[in-house]
Amino acid sequence: MKSILAVLLCFYLPVIAAKSIRASKEQIQGAFLEPAAVQDLYQMLKDTTEILDRAGIKYAVVSGTALGVVRHQGLIPWDDDVDIAIFHEDEPKLINLKPAFDALGYYVMYDTNKAVMYNVSKKGNPALDDRAELTFPFVDIFVVHNDPKTKRVIYSNWRTREYFPEEWYPEDVFYPIKKCKFGSVMVKCINNPEWYVKHYYSDSWKTKGYIAPRHYKPNHTVPYEFEFSEHPEFLNPSLPAEPLLDRVNTLDQTYFN
Repeated sequence: MKSILAVLLCFYLPVIAAKSIRASKEQIQGAFLEPAAVQDLYQMLKDTTEILDRAGIKYAVVSGTALGVVRHQGLIPWDDDVDIAIFHEDEPKLINLKPAFDALGYYVMYDTNKAVMYNVSKKGNPALDDRAELTFPFVDIFVVHNDPKTKRVIYSNWRTREYFPEEWYPEDVFYPIKKCKFGSVMVKCINNPEWYVKHYYSDSWKTKGYIAPRHYKPNHTVPYEFEFSEHPEFLNPSLPAEPLLDRVNTLDQTYFN
């Protein structure tokens, strides 16, 4: 779920700058994702993308995760989810993969609250709200398609398009999908993520950090901003403390038939 404030966490829209306060080093570090959640998020990303690959589902990391690819080469330390796009024609395959996710201890929920997407989250983690099947942290999976009129890749759900009106990709920006480094894993990303981050976050993506309230940190309610020239150490990604497990290869092929 992405509330009106929390959704900005992953997208760092320039409008935040007018409402943000100048952050101290301590305030910036206080917004970082906790190490246990970082570990979970990387493992979830690895498992989710490997399940999609094994099922033959084409995907690309997008949004704040694309920004992480370009600027940090991994998880932005104050980000707290991962964003993936799959194509409309593969949506039934994703639904049919719920048993595979379940076997690895994950929920897959169709979230119709505001921006419409699927959420993958880990069983046993704290619930984000009153929905037991949405825990923290989580992976967002958006559904997109090629729009023949505009020659763009756009969100398939009209509510998602209304929620993120400026989030779209020219076809030659999205294709061909390629491999990119994201921390300790390799993922598939759009062909020209640099174009996308400039389009969506403006030129300030290189020089400024914008930190919106966290999904699961109720005391962090004030958006922060800072200059990377003052804190270049925060260009380093958050990384998992332990090696990631190779779990998808242990699943029986019947989950993917």
